[in-house]
Amino acid sequence: MGILELLGRKRENQAMAFVDYEHWFFSLREKFGVKPDVLAWAKEVRDQYDISQMLFFGNFLQDTLQDEVTRVRTVTNDIVETQFGNPGYRIKDMSDFILLDHLYRASEDRHSPQTFLLFTGDGHFAPVVRHLVQEKKKTVIVYGIRGCVSHFLKENATECREIPDEEEQLQLCRQLIVAYYDRMFQRYGEATLTFRKVVDTVSQDHNLPSQAVEIALSQMMNEGLMVKRRHRTPRGNTINIVAPEWDKLIEAGLYEVKD
Repeated sequence: MGILELLGRKRENQAMAFVDYEHWFFSLREKFGVKPDVLAWAKEVRDQYDISQMLFFGNFLQDTLQDEVTRVRTVTNDIVETQFGNPGYRIKDMSDFILLDHLYRASEDRHSPQTFLLFTGDGHFAPVVRHLVQEKKKTVIVYGIRGCVSHFLKENATECREIPDEEEQLQLCRQLIVAYYDRMFQRYGEATLTFRKVVDTVSQDHNLPSQAVEIALSQMMNEGLMVKRRHRTPRGNTINIVAPEWDKLIEAGLYEVKD
């Protein structure tokens, strides 16, 4: 294979990444109660593409995101602060405006790569994505939080990859189930929970599909991480409850003993 062919292949695999960090952080926190795994995502896209630039956009001056800067700097130094005290704009509006400006500028740069990775779920970006795909013939891969991505954005992108994927969602369900039991034990000293109670509470509290929580809890029972037991209520009734096997949960890395 010649040098020119190698260079051509490298060029085809090049990509720029644009991250709307406010979408990622707040959507993930509100829907699943967790923080972004910046390192894992950056590794995933760098394994797939030759990333020429990875830009993170957000109002990192606000209290909620101040500590996130350190985490973002583990993967890139290209952090674009979007809040400069501009009157008349909502903070998120300003972040969107600045990110849109960068996207349009990149689209006009004849040296920009073929592939654009855009992490957002905001429908405001549908027109620029359509412009990139239809007018500039770019490949646009949209990343977003599952259940928080605009339908119009999906329609206009070349591809949409929602986070977490099904496997990640099941693992997240397992973690949230354990966290629910932990809260109950911390609060009441016990957790006499039925299968249905666990499924309904975890799915409702975190806006998760109940089927996903059911599958995760069933898997945990099959693996011996949770066990079914008979429990007599104060009224004398006997019910089936699901109880955690804490030692096995610790071994599985799903629970950590607090000091």
